[in-house]
Amino acid sequence: MLGASDIVFIDYTNNENLLSLIQEGLIKIIDESNNQYGQEFSALSVTEQLEIVNGLKRVLFRFFTELTTQVVQCYYQHDDILKAIGLDARPPFPKGYEEEEGNLTLLEVVYLRGKIYRD
Repeated sequence: MLGASDIVFIDYTNNENLLSLIQEGLIKIIDESNNQYGQEFSALSVTEQLEIVNGLKRVLFRFFTELTTQVVQCYYQHDDILKAIGLDARPPFPKGYEEEEGNLTLLEVVYLRGKIYRD
């Protein structure tokens, strides 16, 4: 199965806050790597990388939470991953059923339910 690094593309174009959050987080990780080991993060061993990440989890909590959310959302929307976990690579609704356009009788159930909101 493909890994997240093989398929994940995070679109920052519609969310400048996300872009700056990710940039700031990555810069802090790079700075910490250089401060502790005098090397780029990618040049470190997995043990050293984990030490840095674990040390920054509290400081960069929002960064790690947002990054994880974005990666998971992108990963599980990829057609190859959906197929690999046994799902159809298509939108979940309406499963190919054709609905007559403008058929308002489909809303009858909602109408018959009555008012469910407050005035």
